[in-house]
Amino acid sequence: YLAGSSVLSVFSNSLRGQEGGSVTVQCRYDSYYDTSTKYWCKGRERSTCKTVKVSVRDDPFHRVFTMTLNSLEKKDEDWYWCAIERTGVDYGIPLYLAVYNEKTM
Repeated sequence: YLAGSSVLSVFSNSLRGQEGGSVTVQCRYDSYYDTSTKYWCKGRERSTCKTVKVSVRDDPFHRVFTMTLNSLEKKDEDWYWCAIERTGVDYGIPLYLAVYNEKTM
């Protein structure tokens, strides 16, 4: 795992998606957070990012939660945070999503 701490990690912290397509991110988490709420939020700063309404599938057995963004648009290009709710400050790990169209590949 390239990025992250012992609590959260991702396979890569940069993503590419094609306009109109979809992108899927998997975040792995520590067993202590099996029952915690996981979510994805968008914005450069963790403290002000906005929760994204996307499907989040949690697999507690493998301790991986998967988030998918469908029907990508150029405006979806931004920083996203893969995050876990906890008392105090939530844990989060940043990822950058680049959205391209076929002409710019």
